[in-house]
Amino acid sequence: MATIVRRVGHDGTTSYQARVRVRGERPRSRTFKRKTDAVAWAAKAESDMGHGSYVPTTADRRRTLGELIEKFTAEYLPVKPNSKDGAKVAAMLQWWKDQAGFVTLDKLTPKTVAGYRAELSAKPSARGGGALSGATVNRYLAALSAVCKWAWKELGWLPSNPVLAITKRSEGAGVVRFLSDDERKSLLTACRASDDPNIYCAVMLALATGARRGNIFPLRWEDVDLERMTLLFADTKNGQPRRVPVVGPAVAAIRQQWESDPTQRGWEFKGRS
Repeated sequence: MATIVRRVGHDGTTSYQARVRVRGERPRSRTFKRKTDAVAWAAKAESDMGHGSYVPTTADRRRTLGELIEKFTAEYLPVKPNSKDGAKVAAMLQWWKDQAGFVTLDKLTPKTVAGYRAELSAKPSARGGGALSGATVNRYLAALSAVCKWAWKELGWLPSNPVLAITKRSEGAGVVRFLSDDERKSLLTACRASDDPNIYCAVMLALATGARRGNIFPLRWEDVDLERMTLLFADTKNGQPRRVPVVGPAVAAIRQQWESDPTQRGWEFKGRS
């Protein structure tokens, strides 16, 4: 139910506080100079709350995006799955904080985010050569989306994630290139001649599995199944462990790495930088 409370300030001014209570919802209140405005707001808020619609609270109108980003960076980002990219995410969120940190959460709408997307699209690239690419703009939007999703689903500070309604920038297909036979032979010859005892096996595994350096070098012998000849990548982009087969000449390379390790325990690539 809605109630209107008349208040008189120390200076004699009169205001009207509208209070709305609906079972199963947090009480909402807002203060107006005119009673008619308080009555109108209370009626709409009571109707919206009864239908499960979002009604901004006083706190929603005071909390800013900057405060939300600070809370996310301090509390969630350090324990976020796949938090190894935390520094990159934090840097992108700093841009959002610098440019839009003053925006209160009740004003954080898709239209507002779209306006800043346009600013991002015109932002000069740190490497020079023009504005940010569509892919980079999308990474900035993804960083903000993670914050808004957390505020929506876990904190209850937002009624939804406004970034989900934003159209992403188109991304180029990129350049897909494969080594020629001669290039591959030259690469492996250089690896065999290297002073690094790990580089040949690491490159062979990369060629055989398509895995990244960040997946290969953290491998431990307990992640390697020498009987089935598979590798377990525990730290992947989606946060889910993944087991991949080792085939071709890489099988011999990994067996040689095993036989040359006097401990045959712990890190597969010992002494790596």
